[in-house]
Amino acid sequence: MTSKIKLLVVLNIVLLSAVLFSLSSTNKSSTLSVKQGSFTLTDTLGINRIEVGENVLVKTGPSRWRVNDNYDVQPSRLQSLLAVLGRMEIKRPVSEASLDTVKSLIDNKSIDVKIYRDNEIVTQYELSGSGDETYARTSSGNIPYIVYIPGYFVNIYELFNIDENEWRDKRVLYTTWRTLQSLDINYIGDPKNRLTVSFDSAFYKVEGINKLDSAKLYTYIQQYQDFEVDDYVDDNENLKNSLSETQPFCVVSLNDLYESRNDQLTIYPNDSTVYGISEKTGEIVQMNRGMLRNFLVSREEFRRSEIQ
Repeated sequence: MTSKIKLLVVLNIVLLSAVLFSLSSTNKSSTLSVKQGSFTLTDTLGINRIEVGENVLVKTGPSRWRVNDNYDVQPSRLQSLLAVLGRMEIKRPVSEASLDTVKSLIDNKSIDVKIYRDNEIVTQYELSGSGDETYARTSSGNIPYIVYIPGYFVNIYELFNIDENEWRDKRVLYTTWRTLQSLDINYIGDPKNRLTVSFDSAFYKVEGINKLDSAKLYTYIQQYQDFEVDDYVDDNENLKNSLSETQPFCVVSLNDLYESRNDQLTIYPNDSTVYGISEKTGEIVQMNRGMLRNFLVSREEFRRSEIQ
């Protein structure tokens, strides 16, 4: 055997030993007792109930969910939830040094997550968090894992650990180009700018405007798919009484093909925020001034320019 052949044999033995050692080390270092996808919802088809802590989200229509049978769920919030559930993965098991601490945290401060398909539970686990880390433990296991969303630095536990009000749909006035029947914005101190839009058998018209910019009106109406308030104000009779004694800036009345969407919102300006009172629910809402500028316009906004 030549010295060159001997060298190649030695190199092959060294390489084979390195591969075997690497595989052995990997097997010893891996302590996963559950599958990598144990916390991942790979298929949302048929999912009709999700329990997140004390909040129960139930699908009631093709694109409608209810939280605790009290309020409609904010569509964007639900989409975010499903996206997180579908991408959550195990980063690594909790280290031995932190194991007791994390187990105690999950035992005392965690939320249960249960996901149902066609009313049958498909996955269930406990979720907790501390600092930037989120921990998960299956309902049948005892070992907690650090979970994450690849490519994103978010605390999953904080995204899930929210109250009923944060799940709630914040679209107070909602309509579309195809379903709007009438819209009236009555500016209490400035009646000449009152905006009244109504459906006239084949198309929409704006009262007081003969030459209508239909494209601009279409864009404007479509905005009402995103008319959202910042928040709902907890029962506050003192605030409601105070607002009722002042002159509102305007009253927005919306009538839709679907009666459940009909509402009247009385808007009151304030130094620090803008409040509104819903006629349908009697609730007070907080609104964003910047957002309102896109909606509270005068009828002249839709007069077609003579210059084309």
